[in-house]
Amino acid sequence: MLDKEIKQLFKDFENCYLPKNIDNVDKLQCSLESGKRVYWYYQEDKDFFSNEGWNIDEHYNDIFSGIVVPIPFIENNGGEFDFDEVMICIDRYPCEKDYPEISWVSLNRLLDDDNLIKIFEE
Repeated sequence: MLDKEIKQLFKDFENCYLPKNIDNVDKLQCSLESGKRVYWYYQEDKDFFSNEGWNIDEHYNDIFSGIVVPIPFIENNGGEFDFDEVMICIDRYPCEKDYPEISWVSLNRLLDDDNLIKIFEE
């Protein structure tokens, strides 16, 4: 399984057509720095919280979250990265998952989902 995930991750890094809808890059509402924790949610998550009468942006522990990690061989002098130069180590999932697996996704793959509402920092 890990071998398959790593291969997909590297394919995504090389895919200049991700995200297919370039407007999705506007959903990225934070800077991308190595080691930064970011949060994100999808339309279905927003709908759930809205139905409960809650503001989803205030429930950081109940939505997806991960750490920004630069992809291998990217040159950087300590500043921000572009969206196609990082991956996310996902270590927090919505509250219904008690013992989540750690997984990795390229940010350009994450941005490829039109149901994504936004990516932000606390």
